[in-house]
Amino acid sequence: MRGIAALAVLLLLSVSLSGCVGGNSNVDLDGDTSIPDTGDDQTEPPPEPEDDLTGDCLGSHQNLAQHIHPYLTLTINGTSFGTPPDVGIDTDVCPGGMHVVHTHDNSSKLHVETHEPANVTLDVFFNIWGMPFDSSRLDKYHVNETLELVMEVDGVVSNEWGDHVFSDGEQIEIIFRERA
Repeated sequence: MRGIAALAVLLLLSVSLSGCVGGNSNVDLDGDTSIPDTGDDQTEPPPEPEDDLTGDCLGSHQNLAQHIHPYLTLTINGTSFGTPPDVGIDTDVCPGGMHVVHTHDNSSKLHVETHEPANVTLDVFFNIWGMPFDSSRLDKYHVNETLELVMEVDGVVSNEWGDHVFSDGEQIEIIFRERA
C-alpha cells in the first residue's frame, strides 16, 4: 500500500515539477526534479535511536493519551505538496495497524497518536515514511552553494529540523529552493 502511495506522489511531483501542472521550477537538478522512491538513492537514512517511536504500532484509535494533528507541507522550487495518503498505515512493521505518526489522505494533516504521553518528533515521521531528511537534505535534494533547505513552523524559521516536537494544529513547511 505504501509503495502505491509513494508512486502516486512521485508521479504528481514529477509532473508538477516539470512545469506540466503549474510547476514554476526554474532550477535544473540534474534534469530530474521528482522526489524518487527512497530506494533510488544510495544514501541510507540515519539509524533510528533506541528510544525512537518509529516502530511503535497502534491497532486502533481507542485508548489514546495523545491525538494531535500538525500539518506538513513540502515545497520544492516553489511548488507545494502535501504528504501522500496512508503513510505509516499497514506497513511491514505495523501490518494491519498504524504507526504513531501516519496520514489518511494527502491533505498535509499528520495524525500523531500515542497510548502514553510522548514527545513525537519530525524525525519519527520521516523515518516511518522512509525519506531521508535533515538540515542538509530532503530525500535526494541536497543543500549546496546555490540551493538551500528552510524549515518554517507557523511561518517562523526553525533550526530544530528532525528534533522538532509536534504540537496540535501547527503548520510545518519544508522548503527546498535557490538561495536568495
